[in-house]
Amino acid sequence: MAVLALGAQGERVPIELLLEALHDENASVREVAVQALGAQGERVPFEALLEALHDEDRHVRQAAVRALQWQGERVPIEPLLEALHDENASVREVAVQALGAQGERMPIEPLLEALHDENWYVRSVAVEALGGQGERVLI
Repeated sequence: MAVLALGAQGERVPIELLLEALHDENASVREVAVQALGAQGERVPFEALLEALHDEDRHVRQAAVRALQWQGERVPIEPLLEALHDENASVREVAVQALGAQGERMPIEPLLEALHDENWYVRSVAVEALGGQGERVLI
């Protein structure tokens, strides 16, 4: 609850407190810390979000993908591409959504590959993401 309250403070919260919460033993605390950091924009060192992509908890990894998506063009595409290969389908789903939102920065091929994911929902989200690419997709 404390990290959640801190995150609601917007730019008034010291980033160091949220960064410290990324190492909490409780996965829920880490997840909320990632969400709060993602909302901080350029104030947050995106390397901390990249580290959260490798957390043991899938909810933390999902939050990290979303937070990276919110960072826009300042974040390289490669970490989002790596998340397409996460062991958890929910993380892959969020990665497909995040990549689809990148527009022309995003190469089409990884989204096409996601059409063959073992999980039907990831495939469904890939269809939606490709549909949003307009004329860039010629199948």
